[in-house]
Amino acid sequence: MKLGCTGGDAGSRAQGRPGPKGLTKAERQRQVFHIMSDDFAHIGDPDAPVGSPPWCLAAHLNLCIHKHRSDQEVSVLKYGLLEFKNERRWQQLTNKHGKPFRFWKDYVSHPEPYGLGMLIEEADAVMHEDNDKTLLRDLLAARAMAIETKANLRRAGRPQKLDGSSIKGFPSGTSVEYAHRRLRKDRPDIHARVMAGELTAYAGMLIAGFLKPKPQKQTDPTQILRRAWKHASPEEREAFLVEISSEIRDGVLLSVG
Repeated sequence: MKLGCTGGDAGSRAQGRPGPKGLTKAERQRQVFHIMSDDFAHIGDPDAPVGSPPWCLAAHLNLCIHKHRSDQEVSVLKYGLLEFKNERRWQQLTNKHGKPFRFWKDYVSHPEPYGLGMLIEEADAVMHEDNDKTLLRDLLAARAMAIETKANLRRAGRPQKLDGSSIKGFPSGTSVEYAHRRLRKDRPDIHARVMAGELTAYAGMLIAGFLKPKPQKQTDPTQILRRAWKHASPEEREAFLVEISSEIRDGVLLSVG
C-alpha cells in the first residue's frame, strides 16, 4: 500500500501484510485501519509545514483513525473535518489512481486509505452536529437509520414522513432525522430506547410529548350521516329523503336494538 499526495512522493510504502482471502468488506476495512495505525509514523509527516502535502497526508490518516474510534466524542473528528474542508487540505491528496481529488465529496467517499470512505451525508452530520459531547457512534447510527428509512420510503413510493402528524417549529417537517435530533437533545432516555429498537422514532416523539396523536377517524354511523348531510346539496338531500321514506314504508329499514 502506497499513499500519495500532489506534492510528490511524500509517503513511504507500508509494511506488506496481505490478509487471508475470503474476508468480508468490513474485515478488510478493519485490516486497512490496523495497517494505517501501525505505519502511521512512516506515512506523511505531521511535523512538516502546515498545509504542505506531507502534512496533509499525515492529517488525513489521523482523520481515518479517529473515524474508526466511534466511542469518542464527535468533536474529535468534527473540527478536523471542518479544517480539512474549509482550508481545502484534501486537494493536496490523490486517489488510488494517483490523480488529485477534484471535489470534496469525491475525497470523502473514496475508499480508505486514500479517502475517508464515508458517505457525504455522514461527514455533513459530523461537521454540523451542535453537541460536541455526542458520541460518534450514536451520531453515525442515527444518520445511517435516517438514510435507510429515506431509501425504503422512496422505494415504496411514499413521502419521507414519520407519519401524518406534524412536527411544529422545524423546517424539515416530519423527518425521521429531526425526530432523532430532537430526542437526542431533549430526551436522551427515550432516544436510547429508539436506538435500541424498543420504539419507533414516531412513538418516541409521542411519548416525549413532541407530537400529538393523529385524530381517530369517525366510525360512528350517526356522525357519518350528519357529516354527509351537512355537505350534501339540496337535490341530494331531497333524493335521500325520498329513498329513506320508501324504505321505511316497505319495512326494509330495521331498527338497531
